[in-house]
Formats: sequence, structure tokens, C-alpha cells
Amino acid sequence: MSLEDLRNQIDDIDAQLVELLARRFQASLEISAEKRRANHEIHDPERVDEVLAHIAAKNNGPISDEDLKKIFRKIIAISTEMQEQDRNGSYET
Repeated sequence: MSLEDLRNQIDDIDAQLVELLARRFQASLEISAEKRRANHEIHDPERVDEVLAHIAAKNNGPISDEDLKKIFRKIIAISTEMQEQDRNGSYET
């Protein structure tokens, strides 16, 4: 494959990632509503540990488990922030 072909492949994958992240963040907002109804705390350290363990178990490389966890910690932090803003009524898309 040429450099241009490889870059086009990355662009296609990035577009898929954007779509998947949007779906994940939408699900996170729905979880926020459920947490509010159930009077649960937004941050759940046990759930974070479960997610990180799950993604590490699914990882087949070439990225290391630790680097993958760094990415997911950031995703989780953004989800938590969105849920806090949603709970406070200040969330805007």
C-alpha cells in the first residue's frame, strides 16, 4: 500500500472511532439519567476498574495494555465530566 492509501485507511478508521465514541458518550448520558433516578454517585471506582480490566483482556496489541488504559481513563474522565454537567443541568452538546 502507498502512503496515501495507508493515510486513507487511518482516516476511515478515525471516522469509525468518532462514531463509536459518540455512541459510547450517548450511552454514558443515559447512564447518568439512570444514576440520577437511582440516587447513585456519578463516579464508581469499581466500575472503572471493571472497564479497564475488560479492555485489557480484549487487547491483542500492538498497543500495550497500559497505553490502552491511558486512553480509556481519558474517555472515562470525559464521560464522568459529561455526567456531572448533565446532573447540574449545564451539559451542552
